[in-house]
Amino acid sequence: MHGIFLFLLFNFGALCSCIEVAEENVFDIPYLASMITDDKKTIELLAGKIDQLEEKTKLQTNEIVSLKQTIEDQGRMISILQRHCQFDDDGDKSKHQSRREDSSTRIDSESPNVLSKITQYRNVGRPSVIKENMEEERVLEKDRGRIRRPTGSIAFSAYLSHNIDHLSPGHTIKLDKVLLNDGNAYNPYTGTFTVPVSGVYMFSFHIDAFRPVHVRMLIDGRNTIDGVSSPGQVHEMMGGNIVIVRVRHGQVIALEEYYDSDGLLASADDFRFVTLSGILLYE
Repeated sequence: MHGIFLFLLFNFGALCSCIEVAEENVFDIPYLASMITDDKKTIELLAGKIDQLEEKTKLQTNEIVSLKQTIEDQGRMISILQRHCQFDDDGDKSKHQSRREDSSTRIDSESPNVLSKITQYRNVGRPSVIKENMEEERVLEKDRGRIRRPTGSIAFSAYLSHNIDHLSPGHTIKLDKVLLNDGNAYNPYTGTFTVPVSGVYMFSFHIDAFRPVHVRMLIDGRNTIDGVSSPGQVHEMMGGNIVIVRVRHGQVIALEEYYDSDGLLASADDFRFVTLSGILLYE
């Protein structure tokens, strides 16, 4: 009997130990689950940071490409300006002086018309605007009576593939998807078209907005035409404009928000509401 009692007592102790171990394991399961959940959140957070770094790398790569294109464009402009600044090889300075005097007389005679035209632009105070308009008047005078040569070698069209929220004055609208780029003069990374050939072009743009936006088309930073989309009580509204204008080689065309502080442009790959297009009509 004594042996049986000791056997039962030993087995009872072992059974209690097993129950305690089981209870400890039961309480450890939620703890282990919470640790797994925390690790999963940490991994997701790190993955998100990696995605952000990859996106920044892409943006920086695009900016580098854009800067390289700008440097190349400026290099071409410097070469052109250097050629224009050289005198004729015969060194006939008196002939050159005569040309300057004739040009000055002509500018004086055309000044009233030039100044009246300048007042139509919003940034009339810039001295460069006066110089550029005088140059345009001289080009128009030279072209009167000359046969225009039609051409279709330069044309582009692009659209915006995503919404742009919180638009504020001075924001350049970069249309990132290119439908046509004959002449390779439109840059989707900067949203600008650099004129490759001097001539008469037709430009048009359209915008769609959920909140009011005021957009203008700039030529070398100077306002040319405007478009507005002001939904008001309706869900959204489209606007736009079109112009035919003479531009010179190297001038830059871009779209810019200039009035609203919290505009919202609406566009997508499936709904291409925000567009910019241009074509060379003749040289």
